[in-house]
Amino acid sequence: MAVLNFGQVTINAINPKALAEFYAGLMGGVVRDFGNGYVAVTPPDPEGHADQEFDELEFRAQLPQPVPGLVIGNLLFQPADAPSPAPGWVHLDCEAADGDVDAAIAAVVAAGGQLVEKRGGGPVSWTVMADPEGNPFCIVG
Repeated sequence: MAVLNFGQVTINAINPKALAEFYAGLMGGVVRDFGNGYVAVTPPDPEGHADQEFDELEFRAQLPQPVPGLVIGNLLFQPADAPSPAPGWVHLDCEAADGDVDAAIAAVVAAGGQLVEKRGGGPVSWTVMADPEGNPFCIVG
């Protein structure tokens, strides 16, 4: 039996709002200001009212109950005092929404990200990207 459920991925950022907008533009979702510099990318609320005031507790109460192996959550960007001297050990692995990895790479670069390197050689290949603050993430496929 699981003792933890996935809540969200939190990323330190010098400019939380800009990074939230970067990821929301690439992955979809709604940019929400949680106050005190914290900005999240969340799924649209269940009734699609993205422009109304956000009540996180009410929103979470309407989500389906966690299912083992199913990830439902937010990307939360929290203020950092200074840039990280090195990329973090944790990163996002993403897939091209329509299966076109080259188009996804081009969209990331057009949005302000950068291609770091293409890796693979076995049954799985991936492309390492960096967001505008240098945080790594991968596009698998």
